[in-house]
Amino acid sequence: MAALLRREIEAHPVPGWESRLARLVDDAEQLEPAATWSRYPRLEGNQIVLPVERYEELEASEALQLAQRSLATAGDFIHWWFQEG
Repeated sequence: MAALLRREIEAHPVPGWESRLARLVDDAEQLEPAATWSRYPRLEGNQIVLPVERYEELEASEALQLAQRSLATAGDFIHWWFQEG
């Protein structure tokens, strides 16, 4: 999703939103692995590792902060977009 968002903002720049949308992409790039690692077991060598064994409260807290900031940015952008039109 982050790669798609990056391509879109590069192809269709939005004046005044460049830095906030770039930060949204950066946040999405950080969140994508967390969305998988926090929910699904993975194979490390010959061993199955459960999320609870590697994904801890600190990572969850950081992901939550990124998600909240992303949600706020997306909400602000949607509000701005429809107010402009």
